[in-house]
Amino acid sequence: IPNDALHQRDGSRAAVFRVRDGKVERIPVRLGLFGTGASEVLEGLEAGDRVLIDAVSPGERVRFRAIPVPGRATQ
Repeated sequence: IPNDALHQRDGSRAAVFRVRDGKVERIPVRLGLFGTGASEVLEGLEAGDRVLIDAVSPGERVRFRAIPVPGRATQ
């Protein structure tokens, strides 16, 4: 995931704000490889989960608008 989506990073642990059913959830994650623009998440998220870059309050309702990931082909 983009490094901008990581909050309260402490070594291999961080938190992300995931959107489920239009509501924000704060989720702890365990990180693997850490790059200059993105990091590998080993635990805490599932494929297809949507995360926010900006910090918001858990339980807040949001509308999600996807942004392209640099270096990734769009369909």
